[in-house]
Amino acid sequence: MKKAKRLFAALLALAMLLALTGCGNALSMLQKVQKSGDAGYYILTSMSAEGYTFEGDDLKIFSSTGEMYIQLKEDKTGVLFMCNDVTPFTWEPGTATFGPSQFSGEKWLDKVSYTLEGDTLSMEADGMELVFTRSDGTPPPLPSAPPEEPEEPGRQDGNTGVITLGDYEVSYVDACLMLDYDGEDAVVITLDFTNNSSEAACYAFSVWEQATQDDEWLDSAVVLLNEDYEQVTDSQIEDVRPGRSIEVRTAFALADPSEPIVFSVEALDSNDSGEITIDPADLWYEDSYVPDSSGGGWEDDTGWWDGDWYGWWYLSNAEGNYWTEREGEWNDCCATITTYGDGSGYLEIWDERGEGRNLLVECEVEFGPGFTLGGCMYSVDGNFYGDDRIGEGDWLVDASESYFMNTGKTVSSYDHMICIEGTYTDPEYGGGFDYTFYLKPWGYYWDDVEEDSPADLPDYYYDWYLPLIDAGENMPYAIGG
Repeated sequence: MKKAKRLFAALLALAMLLALTGCGNALSMLQKVQKSGDAGYYILTSMSAEGYTFEGDDLKIFSSTGEMYIQLKEDKTGVLFMCNDVTPFTWEPGTATFGPSQFSGEKWLDKVSYTLEGDTLSMEADGMELVFTRSDGTPPPLPSAPPEEPEEPGRQDGNTGVITLGDYEVSYVDACLMLDYDGEDAVVITLDFTNNSSEAACYAFSVWEQATQDDEWLDSAVVLLNEDYEQVTDSQIEDVRPGRSIEVRTAFALADPSEPIVFSVEALDSNDSGEITIDPADLWYEDSYVPDSSGGGWEDDTGWWDGDWYGWWYLSNAEGNYWTEREGEWNDCCATITTYGDGSGYLEIWDERGEGRNLLVECEVEFGPGFTLGGCMYSVDGNFYGDDRIGEGDWLVDASESYFMNTGKTVSSYDHMICIEGTYTDPEYGGGFDYTFYLKPWGYYWDDVEEDSPADLPDYYYDWYLPLIDAGENMPYAIGG
């Protein structure tokens, strides 16, 4: 439970989440309603916000010490006890004037209006309604101090602190051992990531991390949870709204089971940093999914790649007089991937700027195990724009290892989509740019993209592509014609 100074705003947000991670000032948003009041002891029986209503035992999640109530005393003084905070006030019929909180010393507001109808006392504001019911009993004793924060289970020795990284906080939860993709030992560290900034943020793009043993860096590890190739690190790219927290996990290859692991984090936008030390001897094993050493059958399924493809590409981070004018340019494109049955293949790409099949990319490729059932495609030898060489390993095309635009989702979240990323360097005039292709097999609908991010559909999707595939037409060479 968070303390009183982070009061009512957090309460309202948590009501929408149906879970409690903090309590807010139950008074900070109360506004005028209407009528008169009377001395008495009233227990909170209902709290509603944004279509959610908490009643009866459901209200107990907002208080660790029992019921929440308001008491209007005969001497025109009173007390409100909500979210483990005590706030005194004076009152006249229909209005209460509040003083500072007993625990935080903050004065939240001057006056609150209420209505009293029979035994029901109501306060309402901005879509939030609190309903209290008169009780003939005696109010329970008020706490003389705020309740202590409970210790969080699972934390190791010396790792209970919060590391503040600018607008973010990282705290250690626990660590364990799991087998990685290759069946080797990996340490998996669980953290709480809190976003205190004014905008949504995710751990992966806010925090830089590393782990060492005996001053030697540990490699990142790929640890799979199931046959669907979900990874323990997937939550690192989930957006966290301001003021919220999320549990994230990270994984590193274990180099030595006897050496302490020093895990460090640093904010990407500041010099704030911190570290924790983990003893591998204290760790236990948890289950993971280790694919068959043959690569999970990818070699028998190169048909996943074979055929015609359609999508779009754009250029970014352009440099040089000519290319800077094309920064952000976006063009529809088509591609053909030919597989040869021996793990190798050939890729050709052309876009709407050329007449007919004027190739933009030609590249020999090979296929291997990846983190999705389709495996991965990587470059062997080819060219971009006919002059800039694409070398071996310059491309590593795996649907779970790249992200679709600004959605925060991996390309594997979309049906049979691939992403090709690289850098073009102009060998004649200098400068260049980064390029990104998004492709789906010819004949596939982009309904999942249309639902999730409609602005990121190919330009000719509605007027050219859909009529062709609905008519069962093969992919033509000219785009948009």
